[in-house]
Amino acid sequence: MRKLWIVALLCGGCPLAIGIAILIFYYFTLARWLMFAGIINIYAGSAALIIGLCCLTIYVSRVYKENISEERWLKIAGGYLLLLINIPMAVLLVSASSHVGSLCVVKVVNNSPFFIDDILLQAPASNHHIAMIPPAADKTKRIRVKGTGSVKYTVSIGTKAESGVLFGYVMRSGHKLSGEIAIDAKLNVSVNQSAR
Repeated sequence: MRKLWIVALLCGGCPLAIGIAILIFYYFTLARWLMFAGIINIYAGSAALIIGLCCLTIYVSRVYKENISEERWLKIAGGYLLLLINIPMAVLLVSASSHVGSLCVVKVVNNSPFFIDDILLQAPASNHHIAMIPPAADKTKRIRVKGTGSVKYTVSIGTKAESGVLFGYVMRSGHKLSGEIAIDAKLNVSVNQSAR
């Protein structure tokens, strides 16, 4: 009978913990395979939810015949809560991963011997700054494009400023674009972009 209780708790806790871990790793790595891992976790979690509810219900029907303390009923209620919390959490995790996946990623590489004072990214409905990048260093920033159109950049090094287009056209929902702005030793700026 205790095995039913343990299986129910595992069916509630494991998909939840795995889903949160997938989202955290996806946020930091943006690895494509984690999206597929998340989808598999949703299907596996749905099956685990059904198995967990069945196990917990069988457990309750067996212990119901005994004299059950209030503390045990609270544990049983907690078990059901753990299982059922997976439903709204799955929706929340899918929504959060969709938000993370739709961000544009911009990497700035400073190969010059000078400090980059500021990089201004001008999106259709918002501006984003990447401040102070030392020589031989790089910084990465994720931006959400709130409108539709191009994303332009302005690189400021001392009294010199150079502007150009980073992304030619971005829709509000995002294209999962990735761009790199590189500044070489002669302060020439080059742009490279790709879809993630």
